[in-house]
Amino acid sequence: MQLTVLVGPTGAEPCLVDADLYVPDGASAAAPVPAILTTNGFGGSKDDQAGAAAAFGREGYLTLSYTGLGFPNSDCKISLDDPDFDGKAAKQLVDYLAGLKADNSGRILDMVAKDSGAGDT
Repeated sequence: MQLTVLVGPTGAEPCLVDADLYVPDGASAAAPVPAILTTNGFGGSKDDQAGAAAAFGREGYLTLSYTGLGFPNSDCKISLDDPDFDGKAAKQLVDYLAGLKADNSGRILDMVAKDSGAGDT
């Protein structure tokens, strides 16, 4: 799956994020589950998290695993934890988990448990 986020100092630079969503059995709007957001180490990809994400799913956690900015299938530049790039992208991925942002196919999640009615952003 792919998500486009807006990054950079002004938040106007589109950046394509390549991600996999692992949804545990039984997760739904009526039965929301906690979520985990993961990314790779330098030079890796979302595939590095596949085993852990599947294991989290067996324990009832939805996992969004994404390839770090600038690595395979991302049209962004590598920025090494820059708040204007990696920070803004991560916030928008949390917004996706909270059901406040659609992925590029238009899907909006409604199965993630929230701590409050404010969307947990």
